[in-house]
Amino acid sequence: MDNFEFWVTIGAERYPQFACDSVQESWYRLRLANMIHQGTDTFSITSAQYREDKFIAALNLEKAPGSAGHSGVNTRGGSQVTLHFKNINVAKANFVHVILHCDQVCSASAAGVEVLD
Repeated sequence: MDNFEFWVTIGAERYPQFACDSVQESWYRLRLANMIHQGTDTFSITSAQYREDKFIAALNLEKAPGSAGHSGVNTRGGSQVTLHFKNINVAKANFVHVILHCDQVCSASAAGVEVLD
């Protein structure tokens, strides 16, 4: 597992700046993405399961996680989002399931709903 690497590019920017290339860093970034990195909260996955067959990779792209809404990376200008994986065969992955969580602003009125991108 420690040979597996991943990162994301959005336009010309790379997240994280250096590839996430260890189980420990992957676990840390997963906890950051779920906002439980400072407490004693945990997942229902043991460290052995995480290393063997329950691996989850996650990145939080908020600039001010937990303190301000809509502080993430803006892709409104049409920036391409690219996922990069290296040595994926080491991770014994059968498939990659991608979930993108984003914030949208909308205006709801009697006339209907307008999505403000």
